[in-house]
Amino acid sequence: MTPRGSRLLTFDLSSLEAQSLRAEKIDTPVETGVIKRPAFAVGVPVGSFNPEESLRSKRLADLKMHRNALAELTQELGDCSLSPDERATRFREVNSIRAEADWIESVLKSSFVPQHGELQLISPEHLLVNRLFNVRSKQTPRERMLSFDITKGENVVCTYEGPELRQSEGHVFMTLMNLTRDFKVGTEVSFEPGEMCRAMSGYYDGKSRQRLRDAIKRLMHAVITFPEFSVHLVQRFNHPSSGTWSVVLDNDIVRLFQKSSYIWLDAPTRRALPEGLATWLYGYVRSQSRLIPTSVASLREMCGSEAKSDETFQRRLYTALNALALQEIVDTGWSIRAGNVYWRKPRKALALR
Repeated sequence: MTPRGSRLLTFDLSSLEAQSLRAEKIDTPVETGVIKRPAFAVGVPVGSFNPEESLRSKRLADLKMHRNALAELTQELGDCSLSPDERATRFREVNSIRAEADWIESVLKSSFVPQHGELQLISPEHLLVNRLFNVRSKQTPRERMLSFDITKGENVVCTYEGPELRQSEGHVFMTLMNLTRDFKVGTEVSFEPGEMCRAMSGYYDGKSRQRLRDAIKRLMHAVITFPEFSVHLVQRFNHPSSGTWSVVLDNDIVRLFQKSSYIWLDAPTRRALPEGLATWLYGYVRSQSRLIPTSVASLREMCGSEAKSDETFQRRLYTALNALALQEIVDTGWSIRAGNVYWRKPRKALALR
């Protein structure tokens, strides 16, 4: 008798790969067996690449096969006609396949960023709700090097050392994770800089290409340190003057997601907002289960604004909140009174939680 575990390896992986893509809610059309490139920026692995080990869809397909086999075996165990020896064999197969499925799940958690679709951006919460990617304007000169604690409440979560990062770098970082989301972290992934610029801002020219290159170079020098490990936001970046560029994310990027809950943003919605305070507030609002009255002063401190006073910051806050209400991120009934923001999420957003 052929063991069930062996039979798993003969399944058709190509059809299951398409199923796993549909499970991610990625509208990737398939024609004559070829998966077409989606409209969003796409990453392509560079050099030697083992899809069985380094491609998420292959791991998901393998996991699906194991789960299907477990379901089949569980059903067979309900057959009263099985002899004691046959039943014992089935139990051994169940334990073996379940152990393999658990191992695949652990690999998906430890070697890939959390699963998300092509029009989603994802980030650990503690990177979005502080001044790591601050809201300072283009007119304000950047600090060359910074060092500060990233806190949650009264507790220090980690420390940051590196160049000053702004909302533009945060957008690039999340887009790079989206670009490489289907590959094991540490895989070198190439991409078209023009395709990435258009995905992020809707246009591509020499200036946007230079801004993208500068942002990724800053991320290379950005280091977040926890008590037990440190991680560069980008490990390696190749950017020739023509042709494709490539990046490698630090293997420990996935550990950032194990240190906190993570937040999904809708990429088209973020792109529709003016970059700066409005995009920072989008991440902050998404991180909150509900919005409570919040002081203008605390928001000013958390987002790293260069505004010299609460009054100046409050004027910018009015503009940003109007932009959020227009995109239905906050309810239109928000107000600022006595130094506090009174706001709530739209009823539709609350219903979807």
